[in-house]
Amino acid sequence: MKKTIKVFKHPITEVFVMVFISVVIPAHIKKEYLLDAVNSALNQTLSRDKYEIIVIKNFPDYDEYLSNSGVIAINTNKKTGGEKIIEALKISRGEIISFLDYDDIFLPHKLEMVYKIFSNDDKVGYYRNRLLYFRDGDNIHSIIKNIKYTKKIIRIKNEEKEAKFKLMMENSAYINNSTISLRKDILLRFIENNPHKYRNIIDNINFYISLMSNYDVVLDPNVLTLYRVSKNNFTFGNSSYGINDFQEWVRRKINYLEMVIDGLYLLTDIVKNNYIYLKYDIYPRLTFYKCLSSLLPTKIDKKYKLHFRDLKYANKKKTPLFLFCLTLNYAPASIKRLFAMKAYKSEVKVAENLIGHEQ
Repeated sequence: MKKTIKVFKHPITEVFVMVFISVVIPAHIKKEYLLDAVNSALNQTLSRDKYEIIVIKNFPDYDEYLSNSGVIAINTNKKTGGEKIIEALKISRGEIISFLDYDDIFLPHKLEMVYKIFSNDDKVGYYRNRLLYFRDGDNIHSIIKNIKYTKKIIRIKNEEKEAKFKLMMENSAYINNSTISLRKDILLRFIENNPHKYRNIIDNINFYISLMSNYDVVLDPNVLTLYRVSKNNFTFGNSSYGINDFQEWVRRKINYLEMVIDGLYLLTDIVKNNYIYLKYDIYPRLTFYKCLSSLLPTKIDKKYKLHFRDLKYANKKKTPLFLFCLTLNYAPASIKRLFAMKAYKSEVKVAENLIGHEQ
């Protein structure tokens, strides 16, 4: 028997809202962890008649296993995560889209919580839970066993978004797609008008298009996602984690920074000159990534370099750092190389220190 969840009472009638969830798992070339992600989505406490799983990938592996497990598999030549998601949306049946990167893990009650949040209130458009970093090779079952769900969720009404924006930033509201669920109509409205812009930093895009909608935001300070730290992970694969060649690190870092900076420029268009969102997040990050670009001992397009005009967006506490980066723009490659090498070595420590931490 299906159980309906009561949303609210009316003096005369009672209204019930049921939702269906589409879990979208994009994968590109790197496939060694895909089945871990898929199995975590299959082994949920939520009944399977309340959600579907769509895997969209550019390799034929695992098709038989996925089909036998009731998972929809799409093979595509699309390259970016955003392009793959657009393809998955075309066949998705859910009103709610929950994202899962191919190398991350859902906790067993993740989708039950997503279902409860969106079924209980049709004003909620965006939901984000916390994640826990784990090292490739760690005992996943042991990690999950020790996670407790005890913290109270944070509800931010549409009219409170600007006033509580700093609170959202403190709770890492846009970090990692595998923590994010949102209503499909928010996505479709953006994609219909911007089909070629939904490509990279899609966790950021998902958050900001939700902010610009009329829906409420729910932030869950409890861990429901495990984030794998490995050399094949996109974020850490573009850091020095697991990379022993400095020149290879520089090459990857340039590609990564250009992608992120392009994405942040897109966010400036999405928020439509909203002073709060620009001042307290987008502009400072844009300036920071341009600063990092200045460290690299190679030629880079001026679009991605730090300029004096960018200083007006910088956090005052970081102004000395940005002035230093501006100076490096004109430094010889040998000097840049020294500072880039320090950054290269420090990134391994940063990645290692994240293990076991929440965000």
